Amino acid sequence: MLSYTKIIERFDDEPDLKLIRQEVFVEEQACPPDLEWDELDAVATHFIVRTDEHEPVATARLIPLEQGAASLGRYAVRKHFRGQGIAAKLLSYTIAYARSQGFSHLQLSAQIYAARLYEAEGFVREGEPYEEAGIPHIRMTKLLTGRQQAAAGLLGDDPTVHRFSKTRAYAEAVVSLASQARYRLLLLTPDLEKGVMDQPALLDQFVRLIRDQPRNHIRIICADDKAAVQQSNRLAALGQRMTSSLEIRTLRRDIPFPDQVYLIADQSGILLRHDHRAPAGFICYHDPGLVRRLSDAFTLLWESSEENREIKPLTL
Repeated sequence: MLSYTKIIERFDDEPDLKLIRQEVFVEEQACPPDLEWDELDAVATHFIVRTDEHEPVATARLIPLEQGAASLGRYAVRKHFRGQGIAAKLLSYTIAYARSQGFSHLQLSAQIYAARLYEAEGFVREGEPYEEAGIPHIRMTKLLTGRQQAAAGLLGDDPTVHRFSKTRAYAEAVVSLASQARYRLLLLTPDLEKGVMDQPALLDQFVRLIRDQPRNHIRIICADDKAAVQQSNRLAALGQRMTSSLEIRTLRRDIPFPDQVYLIADQSGILLRHDHRAPAGFICYHDPGLVRRLSDAFTLLWESSEENREIKPLTL
């Protein structure tokens, strides 16, 4: 099953958020409605996972707190979708989103049976278990800021989250990450982003990676190859010249293109923007857990993509 996640700013704008929580918390877990529906929904950022047929699958929410903290909660997966790793992927997604928004630490109230899921993402237990709505819970926290290392900005060594908010800084971060890749780059981008993904400094790094070793590869998934042709995007031209090592595919039209833009370098480097309409995001040179999950998501999208028909030889 291919699923995708959307960010919802207003709870009332997405009725399926309430549908999922009604099924899981109110009906299945017998949580009192007056506890489930609270005033925090109005100030929270909500997340909803759907299948590629738009069926609602899972949800979660993030509530901003004071001093750079945020609270995560209301993680719910509908019963017939469980056992597919959706909860873990949603947790990873919401943590990455919190990082991109500048939060420095997270907290949540975990049901005891699910504590190991959060521990796998670096959350630690605090205090003693307690009951909430008749269900045993435990408080858990996670720091999002890594210690600054001597090898700042070095792929595979620096776990610090470096945020950017402007197009220029975003373009520089892309080159910084790509320049350190040793054997692979995976890029998800809606339209090959002329001016960023085809800047000469980045194309030089693509050529360097491909020529270093025959088995090195660059894979790119986009939604709109027509725009690349119309804009004479030089990345499209490079893909035409090096089809065996640099492949550009278009996601099938019947599958919603994710809101995200990301670049993965090897097994540990990640650059991520949650909304392709805005340049804000972050780069982390060592986050193998997030890289692994996004690599799996990329593979699913790759298998559901097609060879580009619009991209024709262009002038570099």
